[in-house]
Amino acid sequence: MRYSLLYNFLTNNGRFSPDHPEYRRVYLFNVVVLLHIAVAVIFLVLNAISNNMTQVIVLGSCAVLCLAILVFFHKTDRLEICSYAVVVLMFCVMSLMFVTAGHVRYIFVWISVFPPMVFFMLGRKKALIVSVFFLIIMLSFMLFSYKSWQPAPFDPVSIVNILAAVLALILLISYFEQSRQEAVDAAIQNNLELEEANRALEDSRERLRLILDSTAE
Repeated sequence: MRYSLLYNFLTNNGRFSPDHPEYRRVYLFNVVVLLHIAVAVIFLVLNAISNNMTQVIVLGSCAVLCLAILVFFHKTDRLEICSYAVVVLMFCVMSLMFVTAGHVRYIFVWISVFPPMVFFMLGRKKALIVSVFFLIIMLSFMLFSYKSWQPAPFDPVSIVNILAAVLALILLISYFEQSRQEAVDAAIQNNLELEEANRALEDSRERLRLILDSTAE
């Protein structure tokens, strides 16, 4: 029952079945947005405990907007525009977090999560442009700011940042490998079906030839 409810949610109530060309993107989109909401809420609580109200506002806004995008997507099935909305939102949230928090708590580890997420959302060509643009902005920010930064302590929130970013990368890479394997399996199955159809066609031709030969005799 629980699996059925989760599957229905991740496929927009079954409107994107496994044979749909956008099935994998839709499935991943829903998972990514849910993870964004979960991560935003977790770090919102941690920052609230630390009394970092600026980060609390940024993360709270991120969670609410992600939820709004998710609701809109499930009502309209407009994957393209929702993917752009999520990418723009993550771009803005990460930039604001880096500017307001600086270099503390290993927060820059989240930069490594942005490019693979964008590649899954937008495709190779568009994602490459967005990722390079994002990395240029981040590099410029660090080069202009690093002289004013003081050594930062390594605390429990640093561990959470590193662990969460690594887990996010593991999930993205795992899904990519799963999608690649499913595509390979589908191609193999299609080839087998095509070979079977060719054999059936050859058999039909052979039987037809025998019938024509016997008729001619």
